[in-house]
Amino acid sequence: MNHSLSKPLFYLLITTSLIVVAFGQPAWMPWLGLFAAASGHAIFWRAAFSLSSRKQIFWMATLWFTAVQWIQLSWFISHPYSYIYPLHFLLSFLMGLQYGCLAFFITPVTIRRISTIAGIAGFWTLMEWIRLFLLSGFTWNPLGLALTGALIPLQAASLVGIYGLSFWVIFVNMLALRAWENRRKISTFLWILCACLPYLYGALHLQWHEHASKDHQEKMS
Repeated sequence: MNHSLSKPLFYLLITTSLIVVAFGQPAWMPWLGLFAAASGHAIFWRAAFSLSSRKQIFWMATLWFTAVQWIQLSWFISHPYSYIYPLHFLLSFLMGLQYGCLAFFITPVTIRRISTIAGIAGFWTLMEWIRLFLLSGFTWNPLGLALTGALIPLQAASLVGIYGLSFWVIFVNMLALRAWENRRKISTFLWILCACLPYLYGALHLQWHEHASKDHQEKMS
């Protein structure tokens, strides 16, 4: 499959994915996070496929995610002392390097098998968890936050935790990329199904608690 893109389309995909992922957080635009969780990263990866080497993809992904973190961690610079600026950039860049490692393994070949997709999503989840030990306990900005901007998908955190949500964001985005690449109906169906699962679970979870609360109130009355 030919992965080349025209320059205008390449930069459009890069810019669109940056806006969707960077601002798709509860603190910015919660509704945009729902799109980031389903396909925001896949848009960037598709653009990255048009680059000629894995090295270029690594550095493009590193810089792209550094920019994402620079925006999302911009609250850092509200600190009154100027030393916070290099720290802000350093933390953003270190997280960007992690994303560069992730993107390095995302290729047209690795997205063919669901087991490989799950393995790569697990690899990213492990890297987020490692921040607790290698970045002085830096716990902010796991990708799973994209699913916490609305009450219904947020309920999935009660089942898998925030790192489970991060796994799901990468997993679903890789399924989106897979569906984009092979354009088969079954791949598209699987992507849509998996993207909807947190909402299905959340709706059932809230409904169950609502009924349980009513039953409890009736028993107490």
